[in-house]
Amino acid sequence: MGLEKTKRGCFGYHLGQCRGACVGREPAAKYNLRVLKALKQKKMLDWPFAGVIAIREENEVNDRAVTHIFDNWQHLGTISDEAEINTPGVWAQFTPGVNKSRLDLDTYKILKRYLQANVNRVRLVSGDKIKSWITD
Repeated sequence: MGLEKTKRGCFGYHLGQCRGACVGREPAAKYNLRVLKALKQKKMLDWPFAGVIAIREENEVNDRAVTHIFDNWQHLGTISDEAEINTPGVWAQFTPGVNKSRLDLDTYKILKRYLQANVNRVRLVSGDKIKSWITD
């Protein structure tokens, strides 16, 4: 890749953390295979929904609930007032591209784990309304 400008091997090689593909001690094909295998384990899943989803989180202690809005593994925001959910225009703030949230690896991991166990508690969002429950 040419990230390090050196003729004597990369920094990792000198620390004993690299097998030496950079200096010809490890065949490039073997190195590339190890890299692809490592990256495959870290690959993010494709977003499993057709668009924006809403997840209702209930607090049994104080009997309150909030609705979290997600799209493409990003948390777009939270609606804390139940009456606000169907208020015209409230969804504009959650439009993908308008909201400036960035992908967060921790959010991805937490949401992925939650969805694997609770997909039936997710609602699709369409236009200005929570459209429907997704069922197993």
